[in-house]
Amino acid sequence: MKINKNKKTPINKYRLVIASILLGLLLASAAVYVSVRIANESSDQQDVPDEERQPTINLNPPTQDQIDSAQQIKEDSVNQSETPQAPKEELAVTITAKNQNNSASTLQIRTLISSTVANGTCTLTLTKGDTVVTLNAGIQSGPSDSTCQGFDVPLSQLSTGQWSIKINVNSGSASGKATSEVSINVT
Repeated sequence: MKINKNKKTPINKYRLVIASILLGLLLASAAVYVSVRIANESSDQQDVPDEERQPTINLNPPTQDQIDSAQQIKEDSVNQSETPQAPKEELAVTITAKNQNNSASTLQIRTLISSTVANGTCTLTLTKGDTVVTLNAGIQSGPSDSTCQGFDVPLSQLSTGQWSIKINVNSGSASGKATSEVSINVT
């Protein structure tokens, strides 16, 4: 009796065919999985509202439209800051004294501001022709009104004749002015 050694060949063929089929199924499954995963990722991004999408950063140089838009925004911002402010409150300012004090060699000018003003500046401008004399003083606040702290102008800065007096008061959101004239006789 002879033993046929070739009978093992069909079993090896069956194993090879089954292994090939399993490998093919495995590769097909992997391909389906990858394609489904890619499709889901792209559809996930399409279903997400704009506010929830992850932002992307554009690192390209700005386009001319973007440059023009930025320039317009800058100009609008500057124009907004140049808009006129609310008008200042008007302070009533009165010149109460304008006396030449020969013994002290000064022209004394005093004022009254009909409001209580906590702080600010008074500016006195004396004018005669082309000659201008300017002095500054602080504001002295009282219980019901205020005053400029006073101006004592040396007569050496003035000449004989008629001088125009102008006093400007500025205090934050309030301002006022007063004008008058004084005759100076320098000896």
